[in-house]
Amino acid sequence: MAGNIVAPRPLSKMGAVSLLGMKKKLIVTPRDSGFSPELSVAGSKGKFNFNIPPKFLPGVGGGKSPLFLFVESSGGSRFLRLEQSKQGNRWELGKDASSEFKQMVVGGAPVIDQFWGEGTPISNFFKQQIGSGVPFSKVKPLLKQFNTHRQISGD
Repeated sequence: MAGNIVAPRPLSKMGAVSLLGMKKKLIVTPRDSGFSPELSVAGSKGKFNFNIPPKFLPGVGGGKSPLFLFVESSGGSRFLRLEQSKQGNRWELGKDASSEFKQMVVGGAPVIDQFWGEGTPISNFFKQQIGSGVPFSKVKPLLKQFNTHRQISGD
């Protein structure tokens, strides 16, 4: 079994070390392996797992910033950016929330699932509210029950 374990690649081999040389403020310093200390990121407490190589998303919203695996204390996980300038806020407070809500109204379930994930409690909530014709102004205060924190994408 031990023969199947792959040692984590050093960050310098993954291109993530460029974060350190770019004079960007980071919420935590990346490591070659292991976990970060526990911190709050995007509305959740947890730790970054540096044993998993970072992802780079191509195209619009992707950019050059690597995304590192963040393991939430609640058991979930997602890939997030380390730059302080990319941390964002709650979705419904953002300048694009109203127009994105309109996109979900027009596009229906496929667009809602793209924004929030298929079958998630929040995507089901949006489908129910939009299906009932509830406007964004009435949906916005109801979103407090969900973690809508988003990071800023792209470079």
